[in-house]
Amino acid sequence: MVAPALVLIPVLLLLPGLVHGGGIDLLKAFLQAAFTPSLDPLVLGSAISGLGVTVGIALLGWAASGLLGLALALASSRQVWSSCCGQVWPANLLRRLLAVPRSIHELLWGLLLLQLIGLQPAVAIAAIAIPYAALVARVLSDQIDALPSGALVALRCGGVAAPQALLTALGPPLLPGLLSYGGYRLECALRSATLLGVFGLGGLGTELKLCLQSLEFHQLWTGLWLLLAVMLLLETGLAGLRRRWLMPRRLGLGGLTTTPLGPESGTGTRGMGPTPRRDDLGRRGREMVLALVVLGPLLVWLARAMDVHPLALLHWQPLPNLDAASWASVLALPWPQLVGSTLLLTLVAAGLAVGLAPLLLLYCPLAQGPAPAATGLGPGPPLAAAPQCPAAAAVAQTGPGHGRPGPGLPQPGHPRSPAAGGQ
Repeated sequence: MVAPALVLIPVLLLLPGLVHGGGIDLLKAFLQAAFTPSLDPLVLGSAISGLGVTVGIALLGWAASGLLGLALALASSRQVWSSCCGQVWPANLLRRLLAVPRSIHELLWGLLLLQLIGLQPAVAIAAIAIPYAALVARVLSDQIDALPSGALVALRCGGVAAPQALLTALGPPLLPGLLSYGGYRLECALRSATLLGVFGLGGLGTELKLCLQSLEFHQLWTGLWLLLAVMLLLETGLAGLRRRWLMPRRLGLGGLTTTPLGPESGTGTRGMGPTPRRDDLGRRGREMVLALVVLGPLLVWLARAMDVHPLALLHWQPLPNLDAASWASVLALPWPQLVGSTLLLTLVAAGLAVGLAPLLLLYCPLAQGPAPAATGLGPGPPLAAAPQCPAAAAVAQTGPGHGRPGPGLPQPGHPRSPAAGGQ
């Protein structure tokens, strides 16, 4: 994991030749303005209005990408095609086709659609929805294919139709990953909507660009602080929903109750075991349904308030005709050099992103937190072995190397023993 951080060596060697002191005064003024943002009512009103447009674009683009991505995930899942038709080649073909929109950044989609359709809110929404839907489809289809297929096969062998079997067998285990990844994509959509505004598609990004061009750093920081506040609120809200809806299900916290296990409960063993409370599971389900019911009208209201017309995406503007001289100038560009430099920058950025985190953990041990005491590696003493329940001890005594069954289990000649034919 530390090997990718070796890209720091060429970066540090090239950095002294790229840095100069011509912009130190501007950088100093920019940093000082962070402590004194502009509180002028006109500036605040403009920033809040732009932030509302950015949040609306992010929500609508995120919702559209989620619905389209979920449909494409089912259509590109090998397990779904194998269960319905017994063939997997359609899923492989669709996966390869989805690599095209996934590989193009939402900024490029925005600039392309801006030339084809014009300046409309639907352009920014589509620019986010197209690549994000391909990303969601790839991630969810991989999660569906990684799920165990035993329950699905059993339902299909029992005569259950393919749609009902897929929903029953794959829906519950897929839900935690869907909710967690959906929240992450919402955060990314908010950043992408801001970036699209910088390039002229409206929202807070346009306000930030104008402030930066005019060197109005105090007004610039007003918008940045508002954006940071919204990002923190969003992250806090999503983290709360994950803890409320997903953590009890994953870790057995808050949604479990201890019930006796024994012959009278139909399990054939003794002891105590955790089982999820029905009322807690029902509460989480009702809350999820209520959230979807509230989200639908909210998205419709946002679309109407922002004057979004999806049908406008079907009306394309005529593109300028390129003559032979224009094509010659396009072909004369150093495409191999441009592609090579882009790939090099991508590798360097990926190496820094992957390799710096282990380095920080290596040289900043405080960032790792205390080691778990249960492993015996931390400062505290290792925990003692948990006491074994009587049923587990009885099962252990009947394993290889033991000549007699453990206490609490029926003897071979006992009336309850299967060998004796007892009931």
